[in-house]
Amino acid sequence: MKRRDKDRPETLDRDQPSSSSPGHAHEAAAAAAGSSALPPSVTPVAPDSPDSPDAQPSRSAAERLARLTSMLEALDERIAYVDAQGIVREINRRFLDFLGLPAEAVLDRDMSVLGLDTADCQTSAFFELFQKGALTTPTAVNQRLGAADVAIRIQPVLGAGKGEGGFFGVIVSVIDVTPLVEARRSVERERAFLEQVLTIAGAAICIVNQDGLVTTINDEFTAITGYTREQALGRPRDELLSDGGETPLPALPKHQGRIRTATGQTLTIMRSAAPLRDSRGEPVGAIESFVDISEIVQARAKAEQASRMKSMFLANMSHEIRTPLNALIGIPQLLAQTALTPEQHEYVETMQATGDALLAIVNDILDISKIEAGRMEIMTGPVDVARLLADAVQLLAPQATAKGLAIDFHVDPDLPLVLETDAHRLRQILLNLLSNAVKFTDTGQVSLAARRAPGRGRVRFQVTDTGPGIPDASAPHVFEPFYQADGSVTRRHGGTGLGLSISKRLAMLLGAPGLFLATAPGRGSVFYFDLPLCTPSPAARAESPWSAPEPGEPDMPTPRPEFSRLRALVAEDNDFNRFLLEKILNKLGVTDIVFAADGEGAVETVLEQAATNRPLDVLFLDLRMPGLDGASVARRLRRAKITVPIAALTAQAMEEDARLCREAGMDYFFAKPYRIPDLEKVLTAVAAGKGGTAP
Repeated sequence: MKRRDKDRPETLDRDQPSSSSPGHAHEAAAAAAGSSALPPSVTPVAPDSPDSPDAQPSRSAAERLARLTSMLEALDERIAYVDAQGIVREINRRFLDFLGLPAEAVLDRDMSVLGLDTADCQTSAFFELFQKGALTTPTAVNQRLGAADVAIRIQPVLGAGKGEGGFFGVIVSVIDVTPLVEARRSVERERAFLEQVLTIAGAAICIVNQDGLVTTINDEFTAITGYTREQALGRPRDELLSDGGETPLPALPKHQGRIRTATGQTLTIMRSAAPLRDSRGEPVGAIESFVDISEIVQARAKAEQASRMKSMFLANMSHEIRTPLNALIGIPQLLAQTALTPEQHEYVETMQATGDALLAIVNDILDISKIEAGRMEIMTGPVDVARLLADAVQLLAPQATAKGLAIDFHVDPDLPLVLETDAHRLRQILLNLLSNAVKFTDTGQVSLAARRAPGRGRVRFQVTDTGPGIPDASAPHVFEPFYQADGSVTRRHGGTGLGLSISKRLAMLLGAPGLFLATAPGRGSVFYFDLPLCTPSPAARAESPWSAPEPGEPDMPTPRPEFSRLRALVAEDNDFNRFLLEKILNKLGVTDIVFAADGEGAVETVLEQAATNRPLDVLFLDLRMPGLDGASVARRLRRAKITVPIAALTAQAMEEDARLCREAGMDYFFAKPYRIPDLEKVLTAVAAGKGGTAP
């Protein structure tokens, strides 16, 4: 390497052939004088004669040139030297590889061969500024060359002079920054994505640093709290969300809280929080989100209030309807047991059927209301499937026979004899389905079956009829409340349209996936549901009234007790119901009856009879009486150590009423209108406990 003159800085010159050219490789090796070969781009300098006084400096220059060239080749940058005339004089291998050109296609050519001029940036314009002396400091630009993002640095080579005489060229370095740019763009995309998520999120979002200062909020935060970004950023979170809690650095489960907005309004929110951690897992802040549920809470409170009002209304209406209904149904029962003419007997049957229909409507309305309010209780226990199906068919047999229909049942012998479920609700579903089948079927038969459902672990209950079927348009709606396939004013069959809806919901409460229908017009209908196949323990089977008898166990008849020896108290404020109960008890043989018109009178009478050694054997209490209600009477008597059996006879037929009676110490609970057989069962149990026998 040599200088152009003594005042110019040392630069790489191309006056000598470059060893990087394929044709000069051997010469470069010879110039090294047996030493290690120089890098391909080094231009060797012919050694001076050993006798020359300049031999040692020339050798040092060659070695320095070799070192500089090696350093140039080792750089990750693409380096080129362009002289003052804009001619490429030096270039390293990385630049050549980037251009995809050999050295001879680049060296000694105009700098445009470097391909640094693009539509966005003209690198040659900077070169002209350096030539004219208008620019003397290094310049860096970022631009895209082909498929790569690069950083271009243009370093002027200046001498001691000024202007064009002091300018010797530029060193151009090109660094591929594509990975860095892609990483930056990826971060920017992630940031934009997160900002978009924060913007469109349906919840308010607040991010705080480790000091509890707000660093980020979204638009929903402003919409809920009223604080703008300018008002919120940099302020302590507790000043904005003053709910009495601490800054949520630890993760908090979703919970309900309250905040005060910028306008002083108090809101109920549902919030959650989680810590923010750095790459080492150290906490650096927290993020919390919340939604305004004030309207939901208010709506829920109103709905609960409406539900309570509805329950109170239903309870009151049930009481008001059942009280007169008790006499309307009870009196025909008594009349039916007297000597009647055929015409009178027909009148009584009509009264009984009408009363039963009205009672069914009242019960349906109460049941659907209890289910909707989530107050329907399921009491599971052992159930003798065959006996339950037989009882259900037996109850509907008179109606089926009157229409000329055959009605039967079948139990799969592979089923266990006893299942674990709610016998009362299962019976209610089956009676509802059977009643509908008998009602809508004019010819043929109605069948009830219990068999193993397809798959494992379930039992299928199925009611099949040969009726007209259900039209395709009506089939999807038959389980909706109050829906009837024939809703015209000329429809043949009555009903509220609640039966199937209640049956489906009860089946689901018992564990069935649903109540299903298979039907076709003119080909009958099949209603079925699948319950879990659960079997009770032997001890539970023995205690249940629905338990199946063991094989070989004799069916012993229960001796009829002598009711005439029993003393009873009737506490009832309604004259008609008091009259009815007196007549029923007299009919059953109970003649020693004491009456009370209110709760206080009932307590006094029971205690007075016990003090005179003439204790009562059974108490019939109405729940709703003036002054002291029936449950309070029972509690007082139990506290007074009165152990007489107590039967609640009430027009309040809700599940909570029955539970209240049990908690008060009552032994029996009957909703009005009560049936004579129900009262007879109570008297039978009481007389058996006293030692009475059948005459």
